[in-house]
Amino acid sequence: MSDPVRALYHQDVDRWREAAVPGSFVIEPMEEPDLYRLRFFCPSGRDLTSDLVVGMQHRPTQLRPAWFWNGSVTEPTLHPEITIHGDWTGVLKDGYWEGS
Repeated sequence: MSDPVRALYHQDVDRWREAAVPGSFVIEPMEEPDLYRLRFFCPSGRDLTSDLVVGMQHRPTQLRPAWFWNGSVTEPTLHPEITIHGDWTGVLKDGYWEGS
């Protein structure tokens, strides 16, 4: 298991892409209420990005796969566990990516 990686929120998508910091993320609203797309750089340090569909304070049932998001951009938590391109598996809990 590797050391936890801080999840850093960016408001500006272009600056997020340019910075390319492992574990950093942006949140983009979707058309449906309380649904968001969480885009992030893989916490492994590889230059991989991924997108997740997340529901604020709920796990969407109409879209799969989908994750519960606690709604925080400073200390985000997602459920369940995440696997990224077969490169990294773990959780985002209280603002830190923790590999399993």
